Formats: sequence, structure tokens, C-alpha cells
Amino acid sequence: MLSAIAARKAAQAAARTNAESALESPTPAAEEHEEVEVVEPASVVGKRKLTDRPSGTRRRERQQKKKAKRYFLEDKADFRTQQDVIIVKSDSDSVSNSDVSDEYTDINLADEDELMGEVRAPPKRAWSPSMPVLDSSDEESIIEENESLSQSLPPRSLSTFHPIRGQNLFYVSPNQLSSLKVPQKNGTILKLSPEETICIAGTYMLTVLQGTISILGTLLTVSPKPHNIYAFKSSPLPVITAVSSESTLLQGTIPTELGISMPSGIVVMIQELQTGVEGLGRVCKVFHGVFDFARYEDQEDRQMLNVNGAYLLRNLGKDYEPYVLPTSWEKALENTSSTTAGGVYLVKGAKKSGKSTFARTLLNHLLNRFERVAYLECDLGQSEFTPAGMVALNIVNAPCFGPPFTHPTIPNAAHYIGATSPRSSPSHYLSCIQALFRSYELDVQTPIVSNIFSGSDDVTTDRILDTIPLVVNTMGWNKGLGADLTRKIQDTVQPSHVFEFVSSQTTENPDWRDESNQPPTFEPQVHTLLDPIIPSPSNPLHTRYTAADHRALNILSHLHAVLPSPSSPESDPSILSLEQLVATSWRTSLSLCSQPPYAVDWTKAIDRIVLVGSGTEDVVPSEVGRVLNGALVAVVTSWGDDMGPPERDLINPNGEDVPAPIPYNQGSSPPSPTSSTCLGLALIRSLSHFSPLAVPLGPTLGTSTELHLLTHIPPSLLHRGNGARVFVKGEIELPIWGMLDYSVGMRDDGWKSGVAGLEWSRVPYLRWGKGEGVGADKRRVRRNLMRKGQM
Repeated sequence: MLSAIAARKAAQAAARTNAESALESPTPAAEEHEEVEVVEPASVVGKRKLTDRPSGTRRRERQQKKKAKRYFLEDKADFRTQQDVIIVKSDSDSVSNSDVSDEYTDINLADEDELMGEVRAPPKRAWSPSMPVLDSSDEESIIEENESLSQSLPPRSLSTFHPIRGQNLFYVSPNQLSSLKVPQKNGTILKLSPEETICIAGTYMLTVLQGTISILGTLLTVSPKPHNIYAFKSSPLPVITAVSSESTLLQGTIPTELGISMPSGIVVMIQELQTGVEGLGRVCKVFHGVFDFARYEDQEDRQMLNVNGAYLLRNLGKDYEPYVLPTSWEKALENTSSTTAGGVYLVKGAKKSGKSTFARTLLNHLLNRFERVAYLECDLGQSEFTPAGMVALNIVNAPCFGPPFTHPTIPNAAHYIGATSPRSSPSHYLSCIQALFRSYELDVQTPIVSNIFSGSDDVTTDRILDTIPLVVNTMGWNKGLGADLTRKIQDTVQPSHVFEFVSSQTTENPDWRDESNQPPTFEPQVHTLLDPIIPSPSNPLHTRYTAADHRALNILSHLHAVLPSPSSPESDPSILSLEQLVATSWRTSLSLCSQPPYAVDWTKAIDRIVLVGSGTEDVVPSEVGRVLNGALVAVVTSWGDDMGPPERDLINPNGEDVPAPIPYNQGSSPPSPTSSTCLGLALIRSLSHFSPLAVPLGPTLGTSTELHLLTHIPPSLLHRGNGARVFVKGEIELPIWGMLDYSVGMRDDGWKSGVAGLEWSRVPYLRWGKGEGVGADKRRVRRNLMRKGQM
């Protein structure tokens, strides 16, 4: 199969050969009938078109192009090398220049579509005497460019593994797994050959029984602990690649009746993972359908795999793509494979460059050698383990094989900024990061080994225990004030390794000098990442989901998540725990307006309400209740004296019985980062005295000082120390999907019936239909106005 360029080159070479042979031995007909060509200067080209025929004539000529001769004859091939002349059509010419272009274009379009992974070259105009013929050097450069682009494209075949029951696929029952220290539940064992790949989408547990595999840029070896895999269309899909079978067999014996020959091959087991995370597609309608792969899987493969929620994908689809590790990422990760002394790894770069994806890959890569890895989140808009709007320090002990909304975590230490950007409070943003890094240096970097073993039944002792490295993920705002803040973070953490995303056009080295043009006091090892992961323009991942969509899904995932309680809660909240609390399931059967809330008396359970963000200093105490209705607030534990209850007179001078005021001081500062920590977010669904409904939504409120609260934070953490008695309200609001009742959306009338049985006229915070007031009508754009120069 030839490309269009190769076909054109072959045609030109054949014509040139025939012309040379005709000049050496001309035929008698050529000697008797010589044709004279009329040549005009090249200056006429700019003023005159090659053809002025109407479209109907051109269409008829195109239909006869197979029978007509080309406009250049074999005995006039020398005119093609002239650039200062044009050929006027003679009697023998019957095909226009555009017709030749169509002929060459139609030669190999079907052939190019059949090529696997080949990038089609941009269309070229047809040959004319005023344009030089494409030489071999130009063709080679185009071919090299196409080859380089083809290497960056994802493969069309996702799975080279062909399951055959009894040969490389075996079903196991809990009784057959009794000798192995793995979850005792039904599963499927797969035997892979080296370099064999398999793509399994959905949710499942993966256990490596023998050998080494690669998934999402991370090597996994034999371990009794299964890994939770979340593979959805909203992010690149993981492809399991069999690497080596040299590692030892998992302690225990695989049942001999399965007939698995040892020790050759790589053996993995997949089991069902039931978490309810698929229900988030009903909660957030933007992501409806990203969890379903049933229509992409063959019926035979579905029955063969025999694991609910897991789908075997053979080829690349139209609305999902696989995870491909770029070359520069792989080299950067290899350079950090030999370190055993921990260190600080900082990731920086522009937005949409794959920075968060690489930070997650780096975290999983370090967990191959270290028992625990700390993760300092400095990106307020796209957080990995916490909701948006907070900087957090997490201590991770298991790899993360899924997008951020699949592993909501209670942070070990965090501070709430209340916005997706530090633009309005840069000094507070830096103070919080400095306090978190100080906590890492004092309590986390060199832990006591006994603290790691506490609360953990199965600890892989071949990994490093006496040190915990730190991964720092910065924000994507890398210009102006954002660049200054990133530079301050670098000076604070003093990283040993820096991974920086730069454009492929940038050739100079990263500049580590500050504004005073002085060299830094530390010299990190800089790794330049030139090829970020960017979905192809034809893939819906490129344009379907925005950063705001992922942020909304992450917030709703935290509010619906079910997290375990800590095994040994500390009495002092200032002591940093090394235990990681990750969501085990999601409760999506009930919407947020239907879930039973906590009933809290704000005069007894809350010490202080703080509003942060632009414009919040103008909120007077009498209106703070309206601000808190339906608001997202951060639940903060404080052990300092600055967050005590405000001194306010709770007695009405007229002697009337009025509700006690909310503990709020106008213009108060946020909690100090050195004496507080944020546990997570909570939703204030309603306040009794400020309820916008005559009949409150949900259970009837009791006393006049009661508020209803929804939170995913375990109750044991809310009572730790002096309790979580400070609420901080920022600029981040509850996504619109969290205010709706998605069970109503499953009916025939859609969303038009209201929320939770109430008609739209009585639903708080939302309005269905036309608004009221000045500016509520739709803007009318008048396009019939003309400028003065158009009259």
C-alpha cells in the first residue's frame, strides 16, 4: 500500500523515464508532427486563473478523467522543472489542474485508512510548473514526522490476551483459595505470557500471584494484598502488561486441580469489587454512562471473564482511550528508582499538562520501595485525595489506581482556603503550606517503626520503613502571582527532585534563580518532561469533561462516601496519625436531600463561624444565617485560644424570647494553621430560624437553634480532643447536581416534577423557569445595527 506522496512520486518518475527515452529515440510520429507550445511570463499567474470554466463543465470533465490524457505529455516533461513559465492548454489537454489534484487525491485514501496507526499527511496541491517537484529529502522529512506522531498515538489493539478456559483462564471458589492469604471470594485466575497485554475496564480487585506486571506506569510484584482498580471512560484506561515471571510464587499453593503449570508464566487473579461507585453517574448526570462498558464487550468475553463489573476490552473505542506512559516520564521515573533515602519530589507545570497524573504515577512508583509515602497537595482546584479548596498532607500506604473521585480520603492534616485559586489570600495559602511541611518534617519524615505497624495487619517488610518520602503537587497557575507562589513553595520544601513540564518548543533549562538573580541555596535534580499526556482531538475526553466537572464530581463523591473509623483515635488532635482513611463504599441510593442528617444545636456544638473569601467581610451578623443555608463548610478542629467562643450578649434587652445568635464575628480571621486542622467538608442543609421553607425540607426541625448537617467524616473524629467546633465557609458552593433528587429524574416526567416531592415553586435555592427582577430576562442581541462606515 502506497501513500499519496509515494504514488505521486512514482508517477513522476515513470513520466520522467519515458520522456528521457523519447528524447533519445524519438518516434516517427513525433518527428513529423511537432507541437508548438505557447509560453507566457510568470507574472501572468497572479492575474489569471488556470481555469474559468463553470462547475458543470468541471464536473463533466472529472467524470471523464480516466479516459482523458494528462495535461503534461511525455515529450514535454522538461517543462515541469521550469518555475518561470506556465503552460497554456493545447488541443490535446482535456483535464484541468484541479482534476489532476482530485485524481491524485483519490488514489490511496482507502489504503491509508487501512494502515494501523498511520498519520495521514496534510493534503498537498497538485504539481504545476510554478512549483518545484517534491524531492526525496522533503518526502523523508514528512515520513519521519508521521512516524514520530504515530509513536505518540495509543495502540488500536488493547488486549493481546485471548482467554481460553482451562489453558490460561481458570475459575476459583473461596474453598480453593483457603491456602492463600487472599480475599476468600469467587475469582478468575489469568495466566499471561511475557509482553502480553489485557485491558479490563470497570471495577475489580487485582492480585498478583506470580511474576511481575505493569499497570498505569507502576510495577506490581507478588503480594497477598489485592489492589482496587477503577477504570472508567472519564480517564485513561489501565492496560495490564505482563513483564516478567522471575519473581517467586505467592506463599501458599494454588489448587492442583486447576492445572496451572508452574513456574512459567505470570499469574494474576481478578475478583469482584462492590463499592457502589457506579451510582455517582446518577448523582452527577454529566458523567452518566462513563461507568458502563457492556456494549463494548463481546457476549462471549463477558461470560468468559465471569466477574461482575469487569469488562474485557479488545480494541480501542471511540469514547475511551488507554493510558500510555510517555518516554520522558519513563526516564524520569527510572532516575528515581535507585534512591533509598526518601527525599522531596516536587511536580510543577502548566494546567492540562498531565501534572496531577504524573504525581499519582510517581506516588505509586515510590510505594514499590517505601511502606508509606506522604503527599502534599497544593493544587486547590484539582485535588487528589481531598475536596477542592484545601491544602492537605496525606500519608498513603497503598497505590491509587483510579481517578481522584475514587479514593476520597480523610487528610492527616489540612487547612481550608475556601477557593479554587489562592488569588484572594496568597499569604494565608503560603502559611498553610509552610505549616503542613513543618508537620511533615517533625512527625512524618522519620517515623517510629512501631507506629507504622499499629493498625496494620499485613505489612510488607521488604519495603523501607524508617523514612517516608514526600511528593509535592503544585498548582497549574504558572504566570504572574502564581509563578511567585510556586517559587515560594520550592524555597519552603527545598525538593531533592523537581519534575517540570515544559513545552516542546522550549530548549533552555529551567531557571531556578529568584527575583534578585541569585542562585538557589539548594541544587535539586531537575527532570524535564517534554511530552504531556493530552487526549487526541477526536477523543471525547479532550473536550467532554472540564475541570469544573471533575471538581463537582469530586465534591459529590466525598459527600456520598462511606469512610471507616480510625482504629485508635488519638486524644490529642495535634498528634499526626500515620493511618490512611480511604472510602470503602459510596451510599448513592438516597440523594442528599433525602439522607438523614445530624441535628446540631449551634449554641452548644459550635464555637465559631468564619467566612473567608472575597466580599465575606461585608456580611453582617444578622444575615449570616442566610449565607449558611445550603452552604458547604469546612469542619475544623482547633486547639488554640484564638478560636474560642465570641464574647457576645445573648440576652435581648426587651426581654423577649428570641433565638440565640449564631457565633459569628464579622471580619474574623481564619483559624491559625499552626493550631488547627481541617477534617473535611459538611453540608448545612438548613437552619431552623433561617429556613426558607414554611415546611422545612426533611424532618421537622426541633428547637429554634438547631441546624441539620450532612458530612462524610466519621463520628469518632468529630469528638477527637476538644471536638470539631469551628465551621469555615468559603467561596465553593454545592454543585447543582447535589441539590436535585435524581430518583425523580428516572421517571417519565424528568426533572419537571420538583425535588423530594415538592413542586418547583417551593424548592429552596433553585428556580425553575423564568426569573424575576431587573436582568432576569434573556438578553436580546440585535444584529441589524450598522456602523457609520456601512451606511
